[in-house]
Amino acid sequence: MTSDKIPGADPFDALDQALGRDQESWRPEREGDSVTGKVLALSEVDGQYGVSPVVVLLTADDREIRVVGSRSVLKRQIYESGFQVGDYGAFRYLGQRTSQSGSTYHDYRTVRLGPDGRPPAGRLGDDHDDGIAQQPAPAPQRYDPLAPQPGDDPF
Repeated sequence: MTSDKIPGADPFDALDQALGRDQESWRPEREGDSVTGKVLALSEVDGQYGVSPVVVLLTADDREIRVVGSRSVLKRQIYESGFQVGDYGAFRYLGQRTSQSGSTYHDYRTVRLGPDGRPPAGRLGDDHDDGIAQQPAPAPQRYDPLAPQPGDDPF
């Protein structure tokens, strides 16, 4: 007897696999600690410092990692990145920084890619405003030997 099922497409198989994985929380300790994976779930938790976003990632080595945006910078980056289930996400701890006012904070870098592995339309994929706007590539230009060229002397 043959089966018409596509391997891995059975939701019960997916549920069994998910139940078999323990969920770990990402707690970076050193500058450069990072985690990457496919977004499995999004939620929020109400904790000691208010509501924080939660992104659950499935890593390449089949672990489920919970990224909780409990620190202000990470919280803002998660919300602004606009993660959706099925996206790919990367989080890196950049260490403690000192603001211009003299207070210290924990800095992060957050990158979001769509399900196709590309930055979502109109976004760079991370929340850092580095002044680079996503521009369409210029149309290829045909070389015209009679057209004035930069640096040509018109006289």
